[in-house]
Amino acid sequence: MQIVLLDMSSGEIKVKGIVVASILLLSISRAFACSGSQNQPGQTIDIEFTKNSSFIDGKNMLALANWSVDLRIKYQLLESSSIVGFADEKEKNSLVLAKDRANNVSRLLDSFGIHASSASIIGKIYKPMLPNSKYEPTGTRAEVTLVPGCPNKCCDGN
Repeated sequence: MQIVLLDMSSGEIKVKGIVVASILLLSISRAFACSGSQNQPGQTIDIEFTKNSSFIDGKNMLALANWSVDLRIKYQLLESSSIVGFADEKEKNSLVLAKDRANNVSRLLDSFGIHASSASIIGKIYKPMLPNSKYEPTGTRAEVTLVPGCPNKCCDGN
């Protein structure tokens, strides 16, 4: 392919050459732009608790530790985190218990070196969407979501 920007015999600039050159420049600049969204999808894990307790047992502690290690290996940055502690309304001091669950999970993540740029830690009384369904999650849990970040806010798969 030959692009002629200047016809030496007539001294005129070829319009076709300018159009081709412009298209080429635009396609080159687009190749260097971000091709993905600003952040990766969130990664979520549920930590189960026994009724009326905010103590994290060994099984759930190990699950959270392994999950944290996997995320640290896979992603360089963590953009944000959300920890929602839940308690069933029939549990004693349910709102306080829900907050304690969220805070205990947060402290454990801190001890694993998991720190996000922004964090949300809240407690809620769990309201089942599908009461009596075997597919409904329990209210005795904490839901942890970490959103991986991308270098320079550019998630292009590199």
